[in-house]
Amino acid sequence: MPKKKPPVPVLPARPEPPTLEQIQGDLQHVTAGDVVYTMIKKIFEESGSNDTEVSGLMDVSDESCAAGTPTVSPNTISQPSQQQHSEDMDTDVSEFYNKVIQFIELSKDLRAAPETLKAYYEELQKMGGRLSEAINELKSQVESTGVQAPCR
Repeated sequence: MPKKKPPVPVLPARPEPPTLEQIQGDLQHVTAGDVVYTMIKKIFEESGSNDTEVSGLMDVSDESCAAGTPTVSPNTISQPSQQQHSEDMDTDVSEFYNKVIQFIELSKDLRAAPETLKAYYEELQKMGGRLSEAINELKSQVESTGVQAPCR
């Protein structure tokens, strides 16, 4: 008797993303101990970055956090600057280009692999033949000298 498939659960609808006003409201009511501020500060401290790199996004200085009012600049929510976006795209394009070049080289190597493997196979066959000849020659020398080979 065929097994019945279990019913597929119906997932709830995905919630709508928050609006810009909701995000700004959340950011205005956040406390200094919020994980966002503590993690960003920790990340920049571990990377050795100075506070000026962070200040473009938010003020996470010890004074603002101690006061309980870390501040977020409006640029935090807006799109990245055109220059930053251009630099990111240049980096992405360069990385993609390098990966394409690596792929092309790998593809060439893989296309040449059957011929290379065939050449190695033929060389191994020749070496095996020479080895067999050398073994037979040694056996005949041992037999001609009258020395008895050890028993196996």
